[in-house]
Amino acid sequence: MLAPNWEDAPLMSHQFVDLILVLTAFLALGGWVWFARRHHADEDRQRKQTQAQHRFQAMVEDQTNLICRSDGDGNRLFVNDAYCRFFNRTREELIGTPIGSFLSDEDARRLHLRISGLHPKSPIMGFENAVKRPDGVERWHYWNHTGIFDAQGRLVELNSVGRDITERKGSDEALKESEKRLRLFTDAMPALFCYIDKDRRYRFCNLHFEKFFHKKRDQIIGKTMEENLGPYTYQQVQPAIDKVLAGENVFYEQWVDYREAGNTFVRGSLIPDYSENGEVKGFFAMVQDMTAKKYAEDSLAKAKERAEETSASKTRFLAAASHDLRQPMQALAMFIDVLAGRRHDKDSQEIIEKIQASSKALEVLLNSLLDISKLEADLVVPAFRRFTLSDLTSRLADEIRPMAERKGLKLVHVPSQLRVRSDPGLLDRILRNFLTNAIAHTENGRILFGCRRRGGKVRIEVWDTGSGIPDSQKELIFEEFYKIQDQAVNRREGLGLGLAIVERLAKILNHRIELDSEVGKGSVFRVRVPIIEPLEATKGEPSADLAALSNGALVVGIDDDPQVRDALSLLLESWGFEVVTAASEQEAVTRLSTSKRTPDLVIADYRLQQGGTGSSAINAIRRHWGGEIPGLLLTGATDPKGLEEASASGFPVVQKPIMPENLKAVVAEQMEPSEQVPKKDKKKKSAAADT
Repeated sequence: MLAPNWEDAPLMSHQFVDLILVLTAFLALGGWVWFARRHHADEDRQRKQTQAQHRFQAMVEDQTNLICRSDGDGNRLFVNDAYCRFFNRTREELIGTPIGSFLSDEDARRLHLRISGLHPKSPIMGFENAVKRPDGVERWHYWNHTGIFDAQGRLVELNSVGRDITERKGSDEALKESEKRLRLFTDAMPALFCYIDKDRRYRFCNLHFEKFFHKKRDQIIGKTMEENLGPYTYQQVQPAIDKVLAGENVFYEQWVDYREAGNTFVRGSLIPDYSENGEVKGFFAMVQDMTAKKYAEDSLAKAKERAEETSASKTRFLAAASHDLRQPMQALAMFIDVLAGRRHDKDSQEIIEKIQASSKALEVLLNSLLDISKLEADLVVPAFRRFTLSDLTSRLADEIRPMAERKGLKLVHVPSQLRVRSDPGLLDRILRNFLTNAIAHTENGRILFGCRRRGGKVRIEVWDTGSGIPDSQKELIFEEFYKIQDQAVNRREGLGLGLAIVERLAKILNHRIELDSEVGKGSVFRVRVPIIEPLEATKGEPSADLAALSNGALVVGIDDDPQVRDALSLLLESWGFEVVTAASEQEAVTRLSTSKRTPDLVIADYRLQQGGTGSSAINAIRRHWGGEIPGLLLTGATDPKGLEEASASGFPVVQKPIMPENLKAVVAEQMEPSEQVPKKDKKKKSAAADT
């Protein structure tokens, strides 16, 4: 081991000291450099922070919202210019004051209570309050308050931003008021009313809606239709919902199975609600429970169906019974008329007259029912003719006068030579009804039957001195089955169909019916008929003089009832006709062949045995002898279908039973010249014997 050289020690110590000094210098220089850099960084950071604060301050001051910072105790640390302007205070006046200083005591208490409830996990809360400015104007603000907490969770700062919501608040209040009025209105509705948005969620419903579904509003509002109705019920109404959300107005009626109410028949109206850009944003729905009404309608429909079936059964029975009843009645009327034309002692003659009166009364009842059926079936088509009015009224007066005299009344007839255009048979029916009604409702005095010319029309009038008609009954008497409230008369009159038939016949003829009456003094019935001026009259037009027409004329009578054939033969022969009768078409042709004469008229029953018809028989005779031989059909049918079939044949139709005097008029009319209706209407023509 070498020993140290202590002689070199001073030199080494000197070098070490120098090294230490150098290192110390370097360290000092490095420290200075570090300090200088750190100082520069601090200055730069301070400058940037100051700039950021200036930018934040400028941004805060530029805000129209009210901004405030307060400490944990709620004292203001900072407010922006908008805050100062709103409260008309300087920043110095506001800093250090409580943030609730401008609120009412109640709002200030609620604010501090809400602030005390903030915590690090829920540091934000909203608050809405009214603030009265120094000028007395009240405004509404909505504040967002954000709390800042220290490590121990204590509130150290509160940042608050408020915006003026006065206008929105006013709109909300108006909306609430509008909704309140809407709710008052809809709650009074007996229907379910609601509003549903485009997502099919309920946004409004009325009280009836709540009661129907047994739910409160908060259990309905916000829920979807499927949630509220259930999947099955929603599926039933979904097609209607799809349509209204597509922009259609929807109306529907259907059965819907509700969980709350069961199977319900509803009537719904859905109206789309459009936004400003034209898109459907929802729809209004009003739904009515029509179940009770539906059951009532179904019950009524079933009752109506049963009633119609019952009525149809009665009609079929009446049609079948009427035909069988009319055959012997027709024969009876003819036999009575033939019998009345022969010589009898006084007592026998009185009995015959009573039988005739009873037969005529029965005819009136049956024909009234028949006329209503024919009018309802639109089977009566007038056969208009030109004729002298006195020809009709004089004959009618002569027929009715004995009826008036038997009651002790005087019938005064004032004839008129005016010529008119009408259907004499239908006009006869109208005037006959006026006269018989006048006699029925007059106990003493007289009946005046005459005409008055008024311009281009003549008013045919029937005056009586009877009991008169109260104003309350003047319109009712023209209704079916209505009778004037006079029990003494009602026992003697028919079914109350006369004036109803008169009114319908007048409409068909386009004639006007008028009535004037005074209780206790009497009544006057009028019908207005158009006048044909003398220059328009057809010269040499014959009147219905049966004696002249029947001299030597041959009439064929076809009926499968032997009693009717015999009665018809006797009646026609008593009027001066030669008569050939037969039970069928073939028999008629055979018998006429032996006589070698062309018949002047064929009278045939419409329904013959073995499916034959009277119209077919008339046509067969026409084909055999050529020419348009007049034909007349008798029928006992009462149903509209049967009458329509008879009228469709093209021949005039006479309903059984017909009184001999009426048949006489019909026969005379068919054998004299007359205005023919157009061919297209001829099949519906009715003879004057509809009376």
